[in-house]
Amino acid sequence: MRHSFTVKDYAPCVFSRIRALMGVTPELYLESLCSGLSFIDFIANSRSGQFFFYSFDGVFMIKTVRQDEKDFLLKLLPGYYKHLLKHALRPSFTSENGIGSFYPNGNASLLTRFYGLHCTKLRHLRRKVHFVVMSSIYGANTSSRMIQFDLKGSHYNRSAMKEDKVLKDNDCIAMGVKLRVSKDKADALLDSARHD
Repeated sequence: MRHSFTVKDYAPCVFSRIRALMGVTPELYLESLCSGLSFIDFIANSRSGQFFFYSFDGVFMIKTVRQDEKDFLLKLLPGYYKHLLKHALRPSFTSENGIGSFYPNGNASLLTRFYGLHCTKLRHLRRKVHFVVMSSIYGANTSSRMIQFDLKGSHYNRSAMKEDKVLKDNDCIAMGVKLRVSKDKADALLDSARHD
């Protein structure tokens, strides 16, 4: 990019602690987002007008957000951080039946992992773009053969449009997709859903 721009970090100390809690090193975060390689799998969400894409290595998902969404996330951030701290897995739990390895990044919460909130000011366009960095459940495995779902647990307005790459709740039901997990992992998932 030959144009000048500035980047602002929101709540950098809190997001840094969240990344550390989840095992995301500063090096991984910066390398994934700032390595000079292009982003992949650009996806436009036509309903919200926001955009989703993955870091080049597939480790992070980036979503543009509106000003009100940015403000809302910042308002929730203290409680979100406390919740993640409260549900961090203890070493003794991780060895029991391998359940600890079932949870993403050693945390018993199933909430989306927000790793950073930033704003890029594009001087040549006189425009600010706010974006949130989240964990990608796919990691580097963003195969085009993979079917991806955005599940929210609702039926209302939850069908993908014909041109959408990511399917939604009603599509999952219509396709008869079922998740099969062992009883101990199912119990762990239900417990996490209750405290989240």
